[in-house]
Amino acid sequence: MRLSESCSRRGDALSCCSMSYLSCLLPRRIEVLHRLRFSLPLVVALMTASANAQSAPCGGPPVQIDETIAKIHANVNHAQNQDLEELGHALLREMRAGMSAVQPVQLQATVDLQGKTTAVTPVSGLAELSKMYVDRFGRISYVPFQEDGHPVCGQFMVYVEPWLKPETGPEFKDKEKFHSLLQKCTDLSHSGAVSTELISACQQAADTAGPLPVSYFGKDMRLAYVMTATALMRDKRAKEALPYAEEAVKTADLGWDDVSGKAAAYGVRGQARAMTGDLHGSDQDLSRAEDLEWSTFEVPRKPEQKAFDTHALKSMLGFHAEILTAMGRKPDAEKLRDEARKL
Repeated sequence: MRLSESCSRRGDALSCCSMSYLSCLLPRRIEVLHRLRFSLPLVVALMTASANAQSAPCGGPPVQIDETIAKIHANVNHAQNQDLEELGHALLREMRAGMSAVQPVQLQATVDLQGKTTAVTPVSGLAELSKMYVDRFGRISYVPFQEDGHPVCGQFMVYVEPWLKPETGPEFKDKEKFHSLLQKCTDLSHSGAVSTELISACQQAADTAGPLPVSYFGKDMRLAYVMTATALMRDKRAKEALPYAEEAVKTADLGWDDVSGKAAAYGVRGQARAMTGDLHGSDQDLSRAEDLEWSTFEVPRKPEQKAFDTHALKSMLGFHAEILTAMGRKPDAEKLRDEARKL
């Protein structure tokens, strides 16, 4: 099995695509932003715009949308980013000095057929912070969501790190060690290091990730798990890889990841399940990963972004087709191959 990696480091920004033939990919479109999630403007700007127009009636219950898909449907403009940045600074000034136990805010948003926000409901977090974010997220608009080619009303969770917790305290004590190990893992994978050295470095990074707060380090944590699982599978150690793939999915499902990172998590678990004989589980995971990747084609894309996502999806579809063939589902396998050819 071949493993190729595309890694980059820009200042403090660390991002890596760890890819086997099924493609576990993290898109370049977030590389520069990858380590900036401590900033409220970034976290919230992914989902911000005005929604003052009259609501379009749904005609039925809203469709549940994955939070990572909702993020890429968001309309963003500079003025609203500025407003949110000012909000973040104001909150920092208002909260008492030394506060270190501020919990992330979780909201539920509902949008109409035109992508206009019709309701934002607080789910968890400090009441004062939730109220402020409800007001801001009430102005959100999105590229309309679709199901089977038709516009639908959507409902999804919104996760906001309040940008208040200082990077001190016991939960942050291993952050430098973790990032050092993760960088070593990515550097070795990029250099084509031998399996034993690469696996050792990646496993150390993954095993150090556990105690870190997921709302701050979720993407890096998921990346460490994906790379470890991929390296182990490359060394034909799929049974050892599966627990790391499970951790990748568990981390991505907590709400702090991006759509392609989450697709990578499900994709690598799908591969691990296939290699350990669980073809049904593999089929389910790969279908989930493909749905996430397909969602990137529903919104405007830059040419390089579209090319990157197309490559990722083609690779997933090809591997999935092999799994379906092994399951005796040749017509379904050919359908996936046909979809890949049309990309």
